[in-house]
Amino acid sequence: MVHNRRMLRNCRSGKANWLIVAGTIGLVLIVAILAFAKESPQAAANRFMYALAKGDVKQLAALSYMDGESPKDIEEAWDFSVNKAAPYYRFIFKYESFVQSDPNNASVKYMVVGSADSPSSYEEKREVPMVLKDGKWLVDVRGMDRRMFPALPR
Repeated sequence: MVHNRRMLRNCRSGKANWLIVAGTIGLVLIVAILAFAKESPQAAANRFMYALAKGDVKQLAALSYMDGESPKDIEEAWDFSVNKAAPYYRFIFKYESFVQSDPNNASVKYMVVGSADSPSSYEEKREVPMVLKDGKWLVDVRGMDRRMFPALPR
């Protein structure tokens, strides 16, 4: 009780505990860092690959860049690709490496086993080209190799 009175008296007199000040500053810094942090090309490419493996059309459309296409057209193209053209295509992927050629372009490399349900499948290196658009890393779908996914939208 005596401790609480002393703290109350210090607060009223304008004195602040250094732990409270340091904690408040730390909290503000953490919030600022999280607010301004942007997703890395690797994280965006991984989210894209998981969405492609699951056939998640909404996520694929949100992570895709196709110059000149509207978001609605991109979503319709992905819907056709994963649900009509290649509904049974399965693959396995593993992150390999990452290269950033300039601030707006990157390439994320994977080892991919296409047609994973086939006994004659084997691992091959594949690249996912990334572009930075409006502060967000997106997959340049038209720059992808069709061997990654045979029914890529064009």
